[in-house]
Amino acid sequence: MRYRTFIFAAAALVLLAACGSDKNNATATGGTGTGGSSQPTFLLSEFKISLEGTIPAGQVEVRIDNQGGEKHEVVIVAGMDAASLPKKADGSVDEDKIPEADKLGESGDVPARTSITKSFTFKPGTYVAFCN
Repeated sequence: MRYRTFIFAAAALVLLAACGSDKNNATATGGTGTGGSSQPTFLLSEFKISLEGTIPAGQVEVRIDNQGGEKHEVVIVAGMDAASLPKKADGSVDEDKIPEADKLGESGDVPARTSITKSFTFKPGTYVAFCN
């Protein structure tokens, strides 16, 4: 199984993405928001997640746009980087070993070539988003 991770911090929000085994990363910084109408968007495809926009601290509605040919998800957890997450023998993230207090939430499966919106509450900190 392949995976990719994407890390970000809220308020000083940085983001790193996951959905495959290739290690390309993307980062975005956030703040208290700019008051613009641009909705933060996770772009998903095979082995890649990227973030368009910024994510401020607080309750944020994000768009999750699966541009790939397979179903994908976004799981968001508190963490400094992808390397700090517990892994299974196959290299995927072992979600059962992540403390409940560190789990922000997940999108659930997003079918190929569709998008959804989901609301998350970000406290200031650093997060990792991944597709397992």
